[in-house]
Amino acid sequence: GGALAINGQGYTLVRSMADLDGIDGVAAVSGGTITNQSAAGGVSGRYALAGDLDASGTTYTDALVGISDTNSFAGRFEGLGHTITDLTIAKSGDYAGLFGRLSASGAVRDIGLVGGGVSGGSYVGGLVGYNLGGSVVQSTATGRVSGGNNVGGLVGGLFGGSVVQSYWDTQTSGAGSNGGGTGLTTAQLQQATLPGGFDAAVWGSGPGLYPYLKSFYPNGVQAVSGTAYRDAGATLAASGAAGTVTISLDAGGSRLGQASTGANVAA
Repeated sequence: GGALAINGQGYTLVRSMADLDGIDGVAAVSGGTITNQSAAGGVSGRYALAGDLDASGTTYTDALVGISDTNSFAGRFEGLGHTITDLTIAKSGDYAGLFGRLSASGAVRDIGLVGGGVSGGSYVGGLVGYNLGGSVVQSTATGRVSGGNNVGGLVGGLFGGSVVQSYWDTQTSGAGSNGGGTGLTTAQLQQATLPGGFDAAVWGSGPGLYPYLKSFYPNGVQAVSGTAYRDAGATLAASGAAGTVTISLDAGGSRLGQASTGANVAA
């Protein structure tokens, strides 16, 4: 709940996965609890992500926003540089992604999807399954994607519209093609200097880091690297037939963050 003004326009703040899932009025998981966003405009409203969200522990069976051709997202969604970690969607039909369908007036920007995975029929993307003339700006995705036709690491199918200064990881996603954006390997994305196509006035980088929005991390960020095991140093924690593995980092008795293994990390 709550509101935020951006350029004089009011945005409803999204503070939880239930808030996000409630935008189109349909729960993306059986028995799930959602926040009714009809007063905020539903799929035609303006929304802003209030902070980073952790989607681990739930397997959604549909897109969270815009699930069909009669329920497409036509509003504006501002991620404000925040991330959603370990979003997992396993949909039996088409239009799978955080946003299943994005219409001509729809816009999504400044959001990152870290880890997790999206699977479906056709039109499957980490962020947007089917973009019918909408816009995606300065957004990222690193999770696994799989499906039939029009599968992309960031956007599955692009039919008009635009994808600007946005990228996906071709290795962790397992997707070499995409309906827009820049696809690069993990090494290319995590080099000391920005890859081509990234505006240095907007994006920052460093060894072991994915490009990040400088406006939200003015003091830079740090990377933590190492090898994770399922047990006492004998079996690598890796993706397999059962899907991804969630890796947690704890320090001083507090959880600092989580990530999941990608398509390129297999036993």
